[in-house]
Amino acid sequence: MKSHQSKMHYLVLDLVAFAAVVVAFHWSWNVAMPFLFGLPTIKFQQTLGLIVLLLISSVLLGRHRSTSLVTGSRRRREESEYDE
Repeated sequence: MKSHQSKMHYLVLDLVAFAAVVVAFHWSWNVAMPFLFGLPTIKFQQTLGLIVLLLISSVLLGRHRSTSLVTGSRRRREESEYDE
C-alpha cells in the first residue's frame, strides 16, 4: 500500500513539474518572441502542443534520457569513468 502512495506522490509531482514547464514556456514565448522576432503570441493549448511535440521528437530522435535529477548526474559520472 505504501508503494502505491509513493507512486501517486511522484505522479502528482511529475504533473506539477510538467505544468510549471508549460506555464514558464508559455510566458517566456509571449514575452520574448513578439518583441524579438515579431511572432504572434500563442495560447496555452498551443504551448502544450509545442512541449508535447518537442518531447515526442526528442524520444524519436533518441535524445531522451529517462533519468531522474538525482541519479542522472551519478550515471553520467559513471559513464565518463568508463570512457577513460
